[in-house]
Amino acid sequence: MALDAVQINGLSVPERNAVLLRLARLLMEAAGVEVEEGADDGR
Repeated sequence: MALDAVQINGLSVPERNAVLLRLARLLMEAAGVEVEEGADDGR
């Protein structure tokens, strides 16, 4: 999966971080890891 694709390059840094955070959370949930809402480390 290329995260440097043209669609990603058009995003601002905060937008890209939000997308990556959501993707990571989705992958963790798919793997069966319990993800707490509000488990944001402030990044």
